[in-house]
Amino acid sequence: MASSPYSCVLWDVDGTIADASVGILRRLNVALTHFGHPAPTREQLVHWIGPPMFQSFQAQAGMTPEQSAEAVSFYRTLGKADGYTTDVRTYPGVPCLLYTSPSPRDS
Repeated sequence: MASSPYSCVLWDVDGTIADASVGILRRLNVALTHFGHPAPTREQLVHWIGPPMFQSFQAQAGMTPEQSAEAVSFYRTLGKADGYTTDVRTYPGVPCLLYTSPSPRDS
């Protein structure tokens, strides 16, 4: 086997290795209701995952840029308070895949 020119493997974590949607959606629900918006359904909230939150608070909740900045700050405060990894779960089979994946140094 030829040796690898790479010294590391980079993995995209959120949405590839781990599902953080439970915590993200819960904090979004808290933030939206905190700012007087009705509690959205999970189906409504899933559109928030991916795009920048600052933009989503404007596009999805109709907030001004100033309100959006305040909402993002509040959301981050919630994340810091409960830990950003709260409710994060790895997808089935991923831990085993990572554990058994050869290191680039093994080649």
